[in-house]
Amino acid sequence: MTFLSLASVNDRVHAISLRSIRNEYGLTILEAARALDLAASTVEQLERDEGPDISPEQVRQKYEMYAATTNSDGRNLIFGHYPLRMARELLGLSLDEMAARFGYKTSSWKRIEANARPLRPGVREEIEHQVRTRFTAICASAA
Repeated sequence: MTFLSLASVNDRVHAISLRSIRNEYGLTILEAARALDLAASTVEQLERDEGPDISPEQVRQKYEMYAATTNSDGRNLIFGHYPLRMARELLGLSLDEMAARFGYKTSSWKRIEANARPLRPGVREEIEHQVRTRFTAICASAA
């Protein structure tokens, strides 16, 4: 009978986690490498838990920055500048709630927030309208 050490199990979970984060953002190995400022082979090593030590939180932060600054011809940015995740947070919605509000599956919305999939026509404008309405209500209540 073979037993895995706790460290071995943690290493495997860490590697799976990094791969799932990359998939969540809809990034290829090359895009992940650009986001992390690493060679593609190093990203592959990270996903096998053989590369340099990097936490899932650091990876997610770098992928967020990459998603916010690339493939952003304005289609998935509100007001031409801000990432959709910011709109979701301003509206006080969870990922599931935001996806449902605009008629998407949660998995599709994740890809949209990562700029790996475009929004349907009119959705960005509706999001901007809802953000404006929310700010107007906040400002009115503060006055």
